[in-house]
Amino acid sequence: MKLFVTDYDNTLYINDEELKETIKELDIIREKNIKVVISTGRSIRSIRNEVIKHNIPFDYLSCADGSLIYDNNYRLLQGHHMSKDIINEL
Repeated sequence: MKLFVTDYDNTLYINDEELKETIKELDIIREKNIKVVISTGRSIRSIRNEVIKHNIPFDYLSCADGSLIYDNNYRLLQGHHMSKDIINEL
């Protein structure tokens, strides 16, 4: 499987006008059977709002700096959570 992975803020999304052209490029990438992954530090709620708002095509979302991976139906595929002990220690 080939992947095209991109950050969202100030990379994939800079402004609305540039995003329109970028979406066209993402469609071309996906037509070549290359999976598009949007990787972000954002939460799933935050990035979901953005991809819905701008109708951004993607195959996977990597949220919380890679801790949570979702498919394009927003189903959690993989999650790594800190234990409560570590959180309390911090």
